[in-house]
Amino acid sequence: MRLLNLIKSRNRLLKNIHYVKFTAVTPLWTGDAFRNSEGNSLETGVIGSLRWWTEVLVRGMGIPVQDPTTGASGQTSEDPTHLETIFGQTDRQRRFRLTLEGGKEFAFPTTRTSGRYVFELPIVNSRGTKPSWQFPSKARAGQMELRTLDLHPDRPGPAPETLVSLLLNVVSKVGGLGARTQHGCGIIQTEPSRDPEQLFKWLSPLWIKGQGRRVNPELPSLRNCFVGEFRAKGERNLYNWLDTFWARYHLRGAFRPDPDSPAAKDLRHFLFGTLRPEHIGSKINVSFPFNTNQDALRVRVWGWIPETANRSAHLKTIRAVMETHFNLEGWKDLVDWYASGSNPVDKLSNLLESGASPWNIP
Repeated sequence: MRLLNLIKSRNRLLKNIHYVKFTAVTPLWTGDAFRNSEGNSLETGVIGSLRWWTEVLVRGMGIPVQDPTTGASGQTSEDPTHLETIFGQTDRQRRFRLTLEGGKEFAFPTTRTSGRYVFELPIVNSRGTKPSWQFPSKARAGQMELRTLDLHPDRPGPAPETLVSLLLNVVSKVGGLGARTQHGCGIIQTEPSRDPEQLFKWLSPLWIKGQGRRVNPELPSLRNCFVGEFRAKGERNLYNWLDTFWARYHLRGAFRPDPDSPAAKDLRHFLFGTLRPEHIGSKINVSFPFNTNQDALRVRVWGWIPETANRSAHLKTIRAVMETHFNLEGWKDLVDWYASGSNPVDKLSNLLESGASPWNIP
């Protein structure tokens, strides 16, 4: 009898295991506590990224979502608008288990110094040093697979495999996955989303409930995201990997009109991040060169700017800088999806169609 129960339990678990495949077309960074991304990829960075994108979608529907880094515990809710029912919290288990498999070790195509991969621009900055960016280990790239195990199928909300599939599809069009996206990593290509109707059945009521309200204006939301893609200028049709860091250097420079101005420095750090005096994550990401259908290589610039900032002016500056050095492939400020009472859920539905790009969706 005990053996029979074990077999039944195993069969129930197997029934709740699903697979979602994707390809990392630029390196995927999932470094461990020692910032090492070699060996088996860690799922924690991917789960954190999936939660970030889920929060972006939910806030975009007009539903407030607390910043998880502020910490929350205590009473929970079965309301599927509460993300702890999906991703858990301090005293509540995440709804699903996720494992990441596949891919190959990827050595960055640059100089390796003291075990680190170093990208260095051939110029000297105002501090008398050459601007450089470092990766402490190899990353992973190529075909990969996310395996989800639904631990609590009785909870409300979308099934984990449906949520993960749709999120990966959205990320493949407008963003990046994992960490170090500001330094080129995380561009993916996916298979078509499985059963997207289930997720839209989840998002549409949220849109009706939230009425598209502006919520948490200083936190990332679909409403304050943007994305653009750019190709090489002139006769050159292949990128050098340093172009990613040239682009980032030029973008930061555009927000450095007066190096000695504290306000200009604060704005630059606010948009592009800093480690000192306290860590601020970059809101602007620039990908490594990539292609998805054997077409010409391009870079993606994407991110978010709070509505409380001088958002329109900052986006105008970012686009102008990129168009100075690269040819524009496409550009979209996702706030356009809210114009004249538009329903962003319909826009997301259009985005998931094969071959669709954000700039082709009005």
